Amino acid sequence: MKEFALHGGGDGERITDDTLLTAIIVGPEGARLDPGAIHGRSAAETGIQFVNTPEPLSRGVRYAVVWVSVELSAEGKPVRYKGLTACTMTVDRSQGTGHKPFAEHVNRMYAAVKGEMITAVLTSAERAQVQALLAAQDPALWQASPDAFRQAVG
Repeated sequence: MKEFALHGGGDGERITDDTLLTAIIVGPEGARLDPGAIHGRSAAETGIQFVNTPEPLSRGVRYAVVWVSVELSAEGKPVRYKGLTACTMTVDRSQGTGHKPFAEHVNRMYAAVKGEMITAVLTSAERAQVQALLAAQDPALWQASPDAFRQAVG
């Protein structure tokens, strides 16, 4: 079982006394935890200048950004996965540009913190990758999570 680090450089960021937020990036390389996405600094975003429209990204690659909140106990220990929302971005490394709707990313991040489940943009393969990653990250946390959470990626 992997412990979640609560601040700086770990697997997430403590948002409130009882909530940790982390991010998963799902792309051609598969799904991986990348809490740098919380501040727009995921590995997929590094070195990319984001533009307002996706049209100029002829060779863009689609990434799903999945925001995951974790409920914490009074002692700051993870209790269960709480919220899960997803949105997309497109990155064209050859041009050094990308597109992501910033407002949607912020709103989805906030929705995950509140415990909402919004996963319509995920393909069935992406859902399976997210499910496998979260279940492997901490099986006890996965089992303690609400049915709605597990079904959001099931």
